[in-house]
Amino acid sequence: MKRPTKIQILNLTYSIRWVDTAIETGSDSQGWCDFSEQLIVICKDNSDQIIREVFIHEVFHALFNAMDLMEPEKIDHEQLVTRTATGFCTVYSQNKKVFKWWEGLK
Repeated sequence: MKRPTKIQILNLTYSIRWVDTAIETGSDSQGWCDFSEQLIVICKDNSDQIIREVFIHEVFHALFNAMDLMEPEKIDHEQLVTRTATGFCTVYSQNKKVFKWWEGLK
């Protein structure tokens, strides 16, 4: 299945850019999320397991930013978990094709 190039994060559409390992060397990272550009960048040359984890990691960064959860110490644990669960269920529902691809990774 083809890698996704966009994902809906609540009311925001993020582009997904797949880059080679050279970017990993310069950034010391396997992916990142740029909130102002609504961009998720992922190193495409990793194993499926790493791509799965990096992808969901960056999706959570975008989700936490959209839900104003970047400073979780400002809300109690139960609220954080509830908001995260609700937000993720919404993102999942909005992006069934993206998560079908994600589930197909080994």
